Amino acid sequence: MSNYLHINDTNYTGELGAPRIVIATVFLSSLVAYGYLWAQRMKKKASTPCFAEQGIPMSGGANFLLGHATVLYGDGDFRKGYKTVYEMPADQTSGLSSLWLINRPVLSVLLARHVKTVLNASSYREPFRLLDVHNDYFL
Repeated sequence: MSNYLHINDTNYTGELGAPRIVIATVFLSSLVAYGYLWAQRMKKKASTPCFAEQGIPMSGGANFLLGHATVLYGDGDFRKGYKTVYEMPADQTSGLSSLWLINRPVLSVLLARHVKTVLNASSYREPFRLLDVHNDYFL
């Protein structure tokens, strides 16, 4: 009997002592389970308003992976998507609405007189990497 490993040797056990197929099955099933749990968490997150505790309304139809981008560009008419996401759900008195831009909560202000109030309410501005890359390349 040869001491060398043959390709057709079905009794080969990996360095961990278990057959490779068992290790691969456990790894892939845990990866699928993690992906499923992540997707469920993101679906729940996309359906809850971004700023619910402040009472700011949000447009429906957010995708769990892309946020409201699918609603903005879904029908091919950007103006219709803009009205659906920004204008229709906005509060009549303040002009505020919220949306998910990919996975980031965004506050939309329609009335110019309320912009200063919103900007003075918080000094924290979280940078959005995709916008930074766009600005660096194109502006």
